Amino acid sequence: MEEKIKQVIENNRKWPIIIENVKPQDIDNAIIIDSKIPNKDLGIIPNENGNKMPTWILEMILNDKKNVVSTLVISDIDQIDMTEQEKFIGILKFKGINGYSFPAGTSIVLTCADGNFDLVSPKIKGLCIKIKG
Repeated sequence: MEEKIKQVIENNRKWPIIIENVKPQDIDNAIIIDSKIPNKDLGIIPNENGNKMPTWILEMILNDKKNVVSTLVISDIDQIDMTEQEKFIGILKFKGINGYSFPAGTSIVLTCADGNFDLVSPKIKGLCIKIKG
């Protein structure tokens, strides 16, 4: 990944970013969520023992305890229906889920294939800045 893109991610902790043509694995300290994740696995799930936190949130907490700033990557957003993409709106708007706020400094990046920016929901686009990888 280009150094310029790394700098944009590191220096922009306020706004979610949509990046075309970048592999999620190439993003430093990435905690990757596939956009096709079922709704039931996305948020905090109540169960008989209280609340179960998804592993991706636990990874962020562990990184934070080690003073590592995480980048939450929602991969291949263009590969799901625009209506289905909207399940991520709360994460993008509030940098958290189900009342849990992400650690300070967490960046949020959405990836899509080169030229597929038009396949991203206008509601998602309205919450993000766009850069090209």
